[in-house]
Amino acid sequence: MKGELISITTKDGLIMQGIYCKSNCKKTIIIHVHGSYGNFYENFFLEEMSNKFNETGVSFLSIRTRGSDYYSDFKILNNKEYKSKRIGGIREIFQECTLDIEPWILLAKKKGYHKVLLQGHSLGAMKIVYFNKNIEGNVDGLILLSPPDSIGLQKKDNAGRYEEYKEKALELLQKDNLQLMPKEAYFESITCESFYNMLKENDTGMFTYQDVELMKKAGINSINIPTFISFATINEAIINPIEYCISSFKKSSHDSSLLHFEIIENANHNYHFKEDILAEEISNWLIEKYNS
Repeated sequence: MKGELISITTKDGLIMQGIYCKSNCKKTIIIHVHGSYGNFYENFFLEEMSNKFNETGVSFLSIRTRGSDYYSDFKILNNKEYKSKRIGGIREIFQECTLDIEPWILLAKKKGYHKVLLQGHSLGAMKIVYFNKNIEGNVDGLILLSPPDSIGLQKKDNAGRYEEYKEKALELLQKDNLQLMPKEAYFESITCESFYNMLKENDTGMFTYQDVELMKKAGINSINIPTFISFATINEAIINPIEYCISSFKKSSHDSSLLHFEIIENANHNYHFKEDILAEEISNWLIEKYNS
């Protein structure tokens, strides 16, 4: 992925990096938010997207978040001295995602972009819906790649122990917010504080496809801008059939005509070996919606 490494500082002082792939036109930019324990450069589809979007006159910016990798150290400038704060996917607080996203939007507008779109993969898709719900009017479109049923999967994987683990997280949180949850509680290592905040359903239940009312409450009903949504057909992070998920999206939206769905056949959750198809479908949608 060819681009310029740039940085911003969040409101709480973290210095964040991003890869800025600039097109020849300063009309539209897409800001990409990575998924759980991921980062801003590793997914193979990023290079396909940056190339394809730039060809159509759309700039692309892939950003680091406080949830990058398992553990991640961030520099903080304090009294002319750099200090470090360790966060990463194991420790991040979901609701703080707004702190990571907003300064990049402000930077894009400062650079002169007329249209700013947010793109999120997996947990990143949850973050941009949460952002759109809580900080309205800042973006002109959403791209949701493999939106995961986080709450549904948690309930399924915990086999009846969902509420028990929530109570356990709260118990541990009162003693030490960095205490790790039991291994069987989550699909990866996670602190009790991070786990507890991930289970605040009104914040994170936007893709709980079997509960349309929760989807509405958690952010889908707040979507009032064009939105591209893609699902893969292999090992997708959902517990219902894709067509059922699409139906739930439409039922929970106040205007389903704003939603555009693509099913990428024979692709997995990370779109391995189908990255070009995904980038092409998004580019076609951009041209249709934004004349890009």
